[in-house]
Amino acid sequence: MKTLLLFRGAPGAGKSTLIKRWGIKGFALSPDEMRTLYESPNIGVDGQLSIGFHSDKKVWETIYKIAESRFARGEFTVIDATNSQTHEILQWKNLAKKYGYRIYLCDMTDVPIEECKRRNNGRTQVKRVPEEAIEKMYARFATQPVPSGVTIIKPDEIRNLLWKCESVDKFDAVNIIGDVHGCMTALNELRNFDEDVNELYIFVGDLCDRGIENAEVVKFFIEHAYNPNFIFLEGNHEKHLRAWANDKSVFSKEFNLHTAPQLAKAGIKKKDLRKALQKLQQCFWFSFRGEEYFVSHGGIPVDPKSVNPLFIPTCDFINGVGEYEDVYDVDRNFSMEATDRYDIERERINQVHGHRNPETADIDHIPNTYNLEASVEFGGHLRALRLDREYGKRVDNIKNEVYRIPEEIKVETVEKFVNQLQSSSYIAKKSVAPDLYSFNFTSQAFRHGIWDGVITKARGLFINTTKNRIVARSYDKFFNLGEMENESVTLRNMKYPVKAYLKENGFLGILAWDDANDDLMFCSKSKANGPYADMFKQAFLQTIDEGAVDAFREFLKDGKHTMVFEVIHENDPHIIKYEGNKVVLLDIVSNEIEFKRIPYDTLYRNWLAYVPIKRCIMGNIRDEHDLHGFIEKISKAKGIEGVVLEDTDNFMVKVKTDYYNSWKMLRRYTAEVVKTGRCRTGGLKTDEEMKFYEWMRTRNIQDHAALKQDFNGGNIIKLRDMFNDEKQGKILD
Repeated sequence: MKTLLLFRGAPGAGKSTLIKRWGIKGFALSPDEMRTLYESPNIGVDGQLSIGFHSDKKVWETIYKIAESRFARGEFTVIDATNSQTHEILQWKNLAKKYGYRIYLCDMTDVPIEECKRRNNGRTQVKRVPEEAIEKMYARFATQPVPSGVTIIKPDEIRNLLWKCESVDKFDAVNIIGDVHGCMTALNELRNFDEDVNELYIFVGDLCDRGIENAEVVKFFIEHAYNPNFIFLEGNHEKHLRAWANDKSVFSKEFNLHTAPQLAKAGIKKKDLRKALQKLQQCFWFSFRGEEYFVSHGGIPVDPKSVNPLFIPTCDFINGVGEYEDVYDVDRNFSMEATDRYDIERERINQVHGHRNPETADIDHIPNTYNLEASVEFGGHLRALRLDREYGKRVDNIKNEVYRIPEEIKVETVEKFVNQLQSSSYIAKKSVAPDLYSFNFTSQAFRHGIWDGVITKARGLFINTTKNRIVARSYDKFFNLGEMENESVTLRNMKYPVKAYLKENGFLGILAWDDANDDLMFCSKSKANGPYADMFKQAFLQTIDEGAVDAFREFLKDGKHTMVFEVIHENDPHIIKYEGNKVVLLDIVSNEIEFKRIPYDTLYRNWLAYVPIKRCIMGNIRDEHDLHGFIEKISKAKGIEGVVLEDTDNFMVKVKTDYYNSWKMLRRYTAEVVKTGRCRTGGLKTDEEMKFYEWMRTRNIQDHAALKQDFNGGNIIKLRDMFNDEKQGKILD
């Protein structure tokens, strides 16, 4: 956490000993240890060895650099130095202020000078300092005071820095509120905050951005930040507020395009916001009616009884431990630890957080944990956990009806299209070549389901922004069946007859014409170079006869079309087994803003002689009844990824097989076992999954190195073949 602990005392005062006693050695930076790295012990005129001080400038520059790196992550930091001079402490104070740190100084200057000399003389030769150095330090202690704003503590008071569980039983109820994200209407619907003065309100962070009522929420924050019954935790979006309030650059398209103008228009005073932001906390650990709760923005995998919050970096509270998608594993690990502790100590501890919930799981889907993130800013729900003295626990889910509805944007010119692409905070722009850029939707768009008429087109899209010409494009974004709640991705909108095409298990390859080099351009989703583009080119040349390549050049050189392929390559981990590298031509797409493609019959007739074409496995699904029957049947198929359903309006949706989904999950589980030796088993449903998991886990115990080698690069196919061979062998025996 954002806490800096300094020591002040002469050599021999017991600083290092105290650090070891409190178990904080791993958090300490020591100039003496750094000195031994920069130079070997020096020999003096008296023949004694001592630590060298010739590199002190470099030593302190390095320590400050390391400390600032730690401060940027919000790590608890200890400085094991004498800090005898005021200016030394001032330097640390200024650095702490820059990063919002609490700063404490453990004063050990009351240790008698004679005791320090005695301890110094008892040290090994190399650690001993001249007695006159100790005398000089004591003279400085007397004349150079500790600057104001630094909290002075005694050695026994270090224990007070450790975070403790705080009782809030004085309140009638506790309300823990999830990410608000600029949705004031939903917040007002949740509670009348001004009336409930005997209730505690804890906000998990991310007050602004993405919603359309950011100014109202920020005003609410400023008005309530100093109320004793309000606690605001810091989320990852608060950094944008802090930067804006301090007139610093904000590195967020969303904030700059939407939030900042709202705040400015509403007349939000930056001075007031700066003061309110000082009240943000990193986490809150409390007890209420016999149960403990640990609240942070992102969630952690351990309970605070096993690892004190002081020792956890602030960035882990804000962003959550691990990657965004790891949230359920984090919660499971917390739950297991909390359950074990509950069994032993008869105390119950719960975790509450927001920030991440990619699959929109239920608020309490894992025991002892509550996930308050539910995409309120996109028309989802504002979640809150209410703990009431009289009525117990209650979960509130407030549907948000006031949000920015994605527009079906239609633009007539490429120039306007480029402007729309560049103005979206959910689209990433990358330079591919001079004047050539790729545009692709970000992970945020995917996680939160933001799909307007521009974002859906930002997928494998390459545009020459000087000539305002689309050089290459693939499909508009389309989804797996059941992946999105939006009506547009359900089966109801399909126009019959519907066709089903085999979904190959590879990655997307985009083939277009490169004007600059007057040749074919091989692209992955966002690059015209790099490993995936290289794999695409290699697989293409291995699939296409050398003499036939000219046919592709001749067709593409007018720049009017893009060829979209599925690329199967041995260096790209698959779930489905293939023999060798190959490409499959999926479609030929017009280089226009609106998605258009050559009819399948034409594609098949003109290009089958040159390259494998996607395979139509059902060409006339007549109605919804037939469609549901086909989906049920294909879901049970073995050895394929699934199908792509296409209707007469170019609407597309993917249907994955149970076989593919099962082995994709088992690949993730195997990767975890290989990496950590342990894994969750909650997702295992079938006997086959359980048998493979036990087989794989047993192999890991017997020979971890062999399993790691067999699984190299995520090779689940090799492990699956080995598993099936062994299983078949047992049957034959």
